[in-house]
Amino acid sequence: MSESPVPTLSFGNVTVTPQLRGRFLKSIGKVEAGKVRLRNPATRWLPWFDTFAGGVFRQFAFLGVESSGDGAVVKLRAISDPDVLFREQRDSSGDVCFRETGWDAPPIEADFLVRFRPAAASIDGHSFTGFTYWFEYSSPDAPIHRIVDRQTWELGGRLRDNTLCLRNWLTPPRVRLSRDTAYSTVGLDKWAKLLPGNLWARWSLLPSFDMQYGPAGILLGWFDRVSLIRTVVETAAGEDALRVLDMHLFEQSTNAATNPKTILWCPDVIDDTDALNLWTRVLDQEHEKSRRQFALEPEGPPAIVFSHNVWTNMRFDSTYEHVIDVACEFGADYVFIDPVWEHQEALKEELDAAIPSDLQKDTILAKFWHQNMCVTLDFAVAEILGGEQGLKALCERAAAKGVKIISWMATHCSPNSALQTNKELGRGQAGIFAARESGRHPDTGYPASCWTLNLNTPVADYIRERILGVCKRTGLAGFLWDSLSNLGWWQIDYSQNTMRPQFDRLMELFSALCRNGLYIQPEAIATFSNHSCCGLHGGNIYAGDLLGFSYNTSIAFQSSEVIPDTPDGDLRDYDERLITGREPIDMLFRAIAHRRVPNFSFHLTPRDRWHQGRVREIKDILRTYRKLRDSMTTRTVLKDDRGVLWTGSRDGRRIVFAFKDQPPPFEGSWRDALADSPATDGFKALRVYVQDA
Repeated sequence: MSESPVPTLSFGNVTVTPQLRGRFLKSIGKVEAGKVRLRNPATRWLPWFDTFAGGVFRQFAFLGVESSGDGAVVKLRAISDPDVLFREQRDSSGDVCFRETGWDAPPIEADFLVRFRPAAASIDGHSFTGFTYWFEYSSPDAPIHRIVDRQTWELGGRLRDNTLCLRNWLTPPRVRLSRDTAYSTVGLDKWAKLLPGNLWARWSLLPSFDMQYGPAGILLGWFDRVSLIRTVVETAAGEDALRVLDMHLFEQSTNAATNPKTILWCPDVIDDTDALNLWTRVLDQEHEKSRRQFALEPEGPPAIVFSHNVWTNMRFDSTYEHVIDVACEFGADYVFIDPVWEHQEALKEELDAAIPSDLQKDTILAKFWHQNMCVTLDFAVAEILGGEQGLKALCERAAAKGVKIISWMATHCSPNSALQTNKELGRGQAGIFAARESGRHPDTGYPASCWTLNLNTPVADYIRERILGVCKRTGLAGFLWDSLSNLGWWQIDYSQNTMRPQFDRLMELFSALCRNGLYIQPEAIATFSNHSCCGLHGGNIYAGDLLGFSYNTSIAFQSSEVIPDTPDGDLRDYDERLITGREPIDMLFRAIAHRRVPNFSFHLTPRDRWHQGRVREIKDILRTYRKLRDSMTTRTVLKDDRGVLWTGSRDGRRIVFAFKDQPPPFEGSWRDALADSPATDGFKALRVYVQDA
């Protein structure tokens, strides 16, 4: 069947030409900027969606194009495919279900619009033009709760010498693309295969924006606001397309619209350093935009945190004294300790205290698997650890030495928690827990340990008040928020059959903690936080000059970053090698220069093994950072690996972290920030300089 001509939509110098096959839309179409293609038209750009009962929509009758203000609307009639065997809903065993309608049933029809409006932006000296688009759905007979935007974007129309900038938790943040490239954000070959699904959520594990650059210019894409969008970006070797699948999820409705996405193009050809600086500006913009949406105040830079987790037999009156002393010595802000809650490790220790282990042997008491401290029973301070009074005394002792205590939290708890028996806290079939399609089995990657809480129920208010109450009474100053994305952000409410997302309820909790002055480190790559603290489960994805993409995080160093053949996940050995003088100071200096401030564990190395010269260097770097960090607002990475320039938003102060010996890269008089002396002999490597007022 031949393609039919349709009007071309123009937005500045970018055009969109829908493609038809007979009376049906084949693809939203060709996207071009003059003679530059922004995607390969050989791969269809077409939405896909379904109903909970199993109706699948992937065919769209074309009804025409109309003007709408300064934009345009493509009018379509969505037609379902009855010949689909399974529906989404699974039964209580987790098995898939056949549909309740015959395969020859008449199709469902719905109104479907693709709306466009022109868009433009100027970022970091680059002028962009393009369009914003979104989908609108309406049908009185067929409610839906998700729409998948099946796009591809290939700057220049092909995968040839394009570079993708995408900070993921599993893959390198900068990847050169070609037809031979195999790339995916999924990472099912990584540790992440333990987690549910493969659609990482934007704003919490994947970024809120897309970016490519190459000989054909720069391509950007971002959304109007924070919403629940689960995404895969991938291409296979031999494929000439970069697939971007954005699944928009929303509460079940007969009328729905997706979060508008803006696509922008600029003809400027940039190098890797220019791209890193542009990426920084866009990330800063997205960070500020997301915090405005939730009425959050501007957030400061990452704090200096020492971490001490022992997992078993921790006690507030004795376990953390040494780490507090060392943290104070190095000028840290916080000490991160084990979970303080009533958890299954605390339950085991209470049982052992009441009944000695030798008496439990060969009895039913020895047959219960207590698991660990991350399996929460209730958000109350465990008495076996020292209770609230013990925690309060610990926080006071730390405060007297100039540091604060933070601990661990999550929006999941043990399937054995008696909280589920409190019917006032839950709703729907699964009560307090977030469920999968049947509304019964839990939405979790850890079915024996950690069940995600349904934040669309009163349990969200319960844990907020419990957490804030403990902090107010004890002085506990914040948390590392475990599994923020996969066990909290992306769940939807199948339990009450509304399919309502809960990311906004999670953000209400996050906002409440921040507004009460608590320091939060999300275990995520969170657009809305400068303090993300996600493990490097994909290995060292920030190697070499990619270190700059770890900007604004608290990600700890893995030994494998600097020490060959060290297993991934060993976070302590690098600190031990650094403080004993077996590793140079360079990587720590460079990380601090990019506002990547890893959690430290120097206290685990006996003091008699410390290299005193290296200790002085570490203390100097941390003291300089603490002195200057409030003026480190806008980052610019300097060319030729010369260092990093920071500019203060309030005082206009200019700060340079120098990576090599060099003349001052900017005019004016400069001072060595640590020595507070004029930089009369130029800049020296691994020193920080401040421009005189």
